[in-house]
Amino acid sequence: MVNQINADSGIRRRSQTFRDLVSDDREAARLFKLAADQGAGLAQRNLGMCYAHGLGGLPQNDREAAHLFKLAADQGDAAAQSKLGLFNEEGRGGLSKNAREAARLFKLAAYQGFADAQFVLGCFYELGRGGLPQDDRAAARLYKLAADQGLAEAQAALTKMRGMFSRLFGGGADTRRGC
Repeated sequence: MVNQINADSGIRRRSQTFRDLVSDDREAARLFKLAADQGAGLAQRNLGMCYAHGLGGLPQNDREAAHLFKLAADQGDAAAQSKLGLFNEEGRGGLSKNAREAARLFKLAAYQGFADAQFVLGCFYELGRGGLPQDDRAAARLYKLAADQGLAEAQAALTKMRGMFSRLFGGGADTRRGC
């Protein structure tokens, strides 16, 4: 199973400017709702985050979060695609556990350069999950892309993979995986 990552970290970094402008979480959620109702993908994703975590005075509601992530993902929002991928992988928000759909969503987000999705997709390749072949080269490439963006989990996975290859070809037999 893929280690749970903080897929929200990138969203939180990008939302910092908005938080500086609107210090009241309830007001932020209200504004997200207004914009989401008009079809704004970024607002749909942010409102989904509010529901996923019970922020802004909203109840924690995975079904509503999944619905909003789907709306934003369908508009090409990489962070929403990644979050929806996690929901599919875990069977959250009324979604059935579906590793193939999760892999598809992680691919969409990873190809847009979203580090969290690159890391998780790397895990899928490393472990051969979601209908993907087990492919250490693809995993290492994706870990490197995410690590180059500063994602600590990807840096650690890449280091573990390098150590594993070194031990395997240098005489050791440690087969621990990075995920």
